[in-house]
Amino acid sequence: MPETTTMTMKRKLKKVRPGDAVRLKDYNFRVVAAREEQELILLELEGRNGEQSTLIGVPNASVLLSQDG
Repeated sequence: MPETTTMTMKRKLKKVRPGDAVRLKDYNFRVVAAREEQELILLELEGRNGEQSTLIGVPNASVLLSQDG
């Protein structure tokens, strides 16, 4: 049986796009929407169980993107 691995990489908030998978601590979220408002980046996130969250940060802050493989 093949092993499942998760690869992660850092990306600036201003480069995150809808459809990306973001890892925050031990939680993974799918980016539903991303927009810039008043020099801040707002990411609308959806968790695995459908829970919704908003992440607000400066454009040059980094987050971990994850890709299940």
